[in-house]
Amino acid sequence: TIRLWAPAEAGAWGRVGLKTANGGADGTDFYDDPRVLGHRWALPYLALEPELAFVLEDSQGVCGYVLGALDSKAFYARFDSEWLPKLRKLYPTVPNVEPPKRDADVIGDFHPQTPEHQLFRP
Repeated sequence: TIRLWAPAEAGAWGRVGLKTANGGADGTDFYDDPRVLGHRWALPYLALEPELAFVLEDSQGVCGYVLGALDSKAFYARFDSEWLPKLRKLYPTVPNVEPPKRDADVIGDFHPQTPEHQLFRP
């Protein structure tokens, strides 16, 4: 079943992303913070374009999702002004652990060091 998302399901979005974060396979072992992918790739759409967020549900619950933005440039402007400041507070520093996990790459994008190190923009 595909349907509009419900706010109580926000945690499922991160779990689905994590379970498919390794080229479609489970990426759990590659991330220390199981929430980081949801915070970067799913939850901004739920917060900024909730009317374009849909879930795929089977007998076990949410197993996939579809996200969209009507206007990518406007979405990313809001992402920068409204969502990134929240992420920077939630993740104030880039993790420095050995061996490195993929969290550092995702969180590093929240804290660009140079203009060339910006999040993807259309």
